Amino acid sequence: MAPGALVRVVEVHSLPNLCYNPHPIAALRGIGAAPFGQTESGNHMPYTMTTEPTFLRIVFSGAVTDRELQLVADYLLAIEQQSAITPHRLSDLSAMTEPYLTYPAIRALVERRKDPPIANLIKSALVAPRPIHRGLARMFQTLHKHPQIVVEIFATVEAAEAWLQTPPAS
Repeated sequence: MAPGALVRVVEVHSLPNLCYNPHPIAALRGIGAAPFGQTESGNHMPYTMTTEPTFLRIVFSGAVTDRELQLVADYLLAIEQQSAITPHRLSDLSAMTEPYLTYPAIRALVERRKDPPIANLIKSALVAPRPIHRGLARMFQTLHKHPQIVVEIFATVEAAEAWLQTPPAS
């Protein structure tokens, strides 16, 4: 995936109609894994993913359910499997208004991450400006014990981006 490419994974009410890079989404559609359309909460999918020069940006918005979190994990796994280098990531929870996420769903997400091998060290920045966001981010960080993934929580996107620009500690 080329740096700066926009990957239209889903439609979000607050974003304009964006073009998308069909790689790796085309592969996901081929196996029936691309979750276009309605969510279990009845809205359009509440996240977008874009590639930046040095990381993958995931922006959550509106109501997010356990099932939708697992769909994000499916996309991340597909991207990682098709990339020679696993990208760092910035997960922005700022626009998440109704996080219907549970401990079992976050635990399942962390458990899924243990199995597939990772090509390199990953930095994962979580932007969590509100108490509810920080609680979810802290739960994820506490449960996440992968030796090749460093998880940090930030109050602002700018702080998270700055951290992702620094070289990872070996």
